[in-house]
Order: sequence, then C-alpha cells, then structure tokens
Amino acid sequence: MEDQLNNQSLDNVPGAVKFLDELLQQPMDDLLQYLWANGYEGCTDEERSVNNMIRYILTDFHLNCTITTNNDNERTPFCQRFIPIFKAFAGVTRLMDFTWCEKGLLNNRLLSLGLPKSMLHRTLLDGIAIPSHCLKMDLALYKRASFDTFLKRQVFGIQFIGDKMTLTSSRLISPTRYAFIEVRSAVINRLCTSMLLGRGV
Repeated sequence: MEDQLNNQSLDNVPGAVKFLDELLQQPMDDLLQYLWANGYEGCTDEERSVNNMIRYILTDFHLNCTITTNNDNERTPFCQRFIPIFKAFAGVTRLMDFTWCEKGLLNNRLLSLGLPKSMLHRTLLDGIAIPSHCLKMDLALYKRASFDTFLKRQVFGIQFIGDKMTLTSSRLISPTRYAFIEVRSAVINRLCTSMLLGRGV
C-alpha cells in the first residue's frame, strides 16, 4: 500500500512522468496537438508505452470535456470516464481483456444453465460470484490445461458502489475454494461525482 501512496510504479518511467507534467501545463485548446507531437524522443520502450496510454486516455478525456449531456444514469460517467483508462491499458500492454459483466454475454447465458430462476438474478449481479463463475468457465473451456496453470489464473473486477471504486482479484486456491481479494480502492469525492454526472460544480 505504501508503494501506491508513493506512486512507486512511476519511478520506473521518469520520461513518462516528465511528459505528463508538461502536458498538465498546456492550455486545454492546445492539449491534443501537444499530446500527439511530443513525448517520443529519448524515451525507453516502457516510457513510450506509458506515453501512448497517456495519449489515448487524455484524448478521450478531451473529447468528453466537449460533450454536454443531461444523462444522469449512474453508469454513464463510469463508462465515459473510467472504462477508457482500462481500455487504453489493455490495448497498449495487451495484459488484459475487458468484458462488461451485466451484458447478455454467451458466458452469462451458459452460467445460468442449471441455476434456479430465483437465484439467477441475484447470482449474476453478485460481485463475488461473477469472477468465480468466469474462472469456472475457463476451466470448462480449457479442459486440457493443468490445474497448476489455473492456480496462476486471476480474474480482475472493478466495482463501483456509492462513491467507492474497488479493484478486485479472484483466483482458485483449490478445486473447491476461491480467493477474492480487494487489490485497491479509491473514494471518488462528491465534487468529482458531480462533475462526472455533468451536474456542474
């Protein structure tokens, strides 16, 4: 947790930190041009990757700043503001896939087989059940993989409850037991929530 408070991961990419510092000094009208014209020279491969993530995230942020909306659905701000961050990370690093859980995905339909109808709604919306079901689905899809391989597999989830955003990790620890871990969490203050919902400040 101390590493998180000190932004320890950023120490490995000083060129990206410098690029971000310079970006934050730019007027909004010049942001896009500066964003895509700078941050290439003298950077390591890792710094270039982080700079690319910064470019995608801030380009989307810039676009969102031009959109006025009266939509106050609780999910809208998270779709517009937070999901692009993880999408950029996934696209640049190729370290994760991103799937929306509430959609009528094939996996969700397959998960519902054999569940009593009264349990189905509650189970599919349960933040702990969905990742464990994803792991079960992977076990069913990759039957030839060793169990030791599956002990290394993790499913990450992002939950928004009230003003708290939580990153969770689920993994198998035995054939019948799962570990569900809160990796990180952040409280999104009321000022930020009001801005995200487009209600003004």
